[in-house]
Parts: sequence; structure tokens; C-alpha cells
Amino acid sequence: SGSEVRRILCHFDEPLGDSSCIPTAIISSIIGQDYKVALGGDGADELFGGYVTNNREYILQKYFSIFKNNFGHRAFKAFRKVLPERAFFDHLQAYLENKMPFYGQKFSQDEIKSLLSHLTDVGYPKQHERRPVPPINGLGQYEFNNYLANDILVKTDRSSMFHSLELRSPFLDADLIDFAFKELPDNLKANESERKILLKKVAKNILPSQFDWDRKKGFSIPSSVWLDAVGGYDAVIQVIKSSNIIKLPNDKRELDGLLKTRSNTNEKIFLLYTLVLWEDAYGATL
Repeated sequence: SGSEVRRILCHFDEPLGDSSCIPTAIISSIIGQDYKVALGGDGADELFGGYVTNNREYILQKYFSIFKNNFGHRAFKAFRKVLPERAFFDHLQAYLENKMPFYGQKFSQDEIKSLLSHLTDVGYPKQHERRPVPPINGLGQYEFNNYLANDILVKTDRSSMFHSLELRSPFLDADLIDFAFKELPDNLKANESERKILLKKVAKNILPSQFDWDRKKGFSIPSSVWLDAVGGYDAVIQVIKSSNIIKLPNDKRELDGLLKTRSNTNEKIFLLYTLVLWEDAYGATL
């Protein structure tokens, strides 16, 4: 229901624009009814190369390194304006600029400027320089220090503890972290098509032969489900327009252009909706 969605989103004490916090909170509630401790798999993707970005990084290193020069960079910038909005091209641009790619960024910096146009002092996320370490390992360390720390663990910790459930993460053992980042080579993490290579090899010695290796899916929620629960697109847009922080354009064409460019429309709306709920719940201002 709409009230349940709003109640869950207010658990976090800060705006968290990750819609998987809803199913995470729901399953924590169900498990917490009978158990007080549970195991989670957080950290495995960062340590052992489990994200599709690791495949992209391998492909870039293998096929696009010849373009990593001033000419290649300038040529790509010229063509980037006519290329479709795709995560691969964002990753490629960051690679050519020797930067780490932004992950899960729903709005471009120009779009952020438009949404916060009434504010004079706005801080924008900065891309980090690539570190001189093996590329997939470096990508994992970057994900570990940013995405895992500031999104995944925030989501799982607060969702579980709100329901008096202690969620333990075996993959975050200090010795295992050291092994993954200091000893494990890139070729045992990911390649052009495979991910978590070593982890799967080890697991094959433990799990039954009929185990379905493709069953793992991202722990997400169909965006239309939460949107319908809180009243639908038009109702949510009206809620967002009531914000003193966000300034949506009044023109429908301009509004659609803002919300329907870089990523799924409902993901963008979810991010803005969580910010407005936080603003309303705590009387927040910028």
C-alpha cells in the first residue's frame, strides 16, 4: 500500500533512492518474525567481480585501449552527442578520461542543475581518477568504498535492524577482503562474459551438480508496483511539485524530456519521491 511504502522509506532517516530498499525491508520483516540472525551475501560482487560493469571494464581494456589518447578522446566526445544514452558509452567516456564511471546515476549534472536551479551553492558528485592497480580489482575497490558502503550496507543494515534482525555478512570478513583485493588476479574475477569466476569454481565443489547458476537476480521491485501503490504517475508528480527543494518544469514536454532520457522514468521518479518524503517528514530545507 502507499502508506507502507512511505513508512519503509522513512526508516532510513535520509533520502535513499534505491527502490530495492522496499523488498529488503519486507523480507527483513518476514524473517524477523521467526529469527533474530540471518546471513547476507553483501560484498561478494565487489570482492569477486560480480557486476556487469566488470565485463564492460574487461571489454574496454581489451578492445578500446588503442583509443585511449587525445585523438581518441576528442573523437569520442564529438560522436557522444549523437550516440544513444547507454551505460556502456558512459563507462567508455570515463575510461577514455582515466576516470571511474558513475554507477546508478539517474540524472546528469545538467539535469541536476535544472532541478535545483533556484539554489546557488550546489555540490555535484566528482568522478575519481583511476588508481594504478589491475582494472577489475580497482573497479571492485571503488565499488566497495562507494556503492557498497553508501547504498547497499545502509539499506540492509537499517532494513534489518528496524525489524530487530541482525544481518551478518560473511563476505566482509577482513581476511577475505585482503585476499580478494591483494592476492586475487583479475582473470579469476571476470572476463568478457563471465563474472565471479573463482567463487563459482569453488562453489561447484560444494553445491549439487543440478544447481541453477543463472537463478540469481538483482533484488529489485517492479517500478510500476510501488508507483501504483502511491497513486500513479500523475499523483506522484504532484507530490514532487510540492517540494521546496526540487523544481520540476511546468511544461509537459520539458518535464518528459527531463524524466525520460538517461534511465527508466520510474527510477528517476522514485529518487525524487524519496527526497520529497524526507523533506516533508523532517521539514528539511537546502
